[in-house]
Amino acid sequence: MHADDIRAALDQAEQGYRPTGAADPTAIIERGRRIQRRRRTAAVTASAFTVVGVLAASFALLRPEPVPPAVPGPAPSVAPVTTTENSLVPLTPQATPAPGAPGPSGSPCCPVATTP
Repeated sequence: MHADDIRAALDQAEQGYRPTGAADPTAIIERGRRIQRRRRTAAVTASAFTVVGVLAASFALLRPEPVPPAVPGPAPSVAPVTTTENSLVPLTPQATPAPGAPGPSGSPCCPVATTP
């Protein structure tokens, strides 16, 4: 059997199954192209909306909140230092002058021993 004989046999068998309106190959091709075009347009539109949505969400979430201006608080209070009488640590450090140097009243701080 040749390919032409097989084709003719299949065409005869197919005669009963064809719809009444014969299908035009160019119409089928055009319909397929329209479907592809529609799907491509839908994909590009969906991608664009997705990108815009992600950018808007990231700007909304990552935008820093406005910081209120700094308000000065109350001045710190200084509490007086209280000590007990038996405290070993003096409240203020006292300078000890060098031996023979005049003290706060102008007299030497330490009595100088003189030998006769």
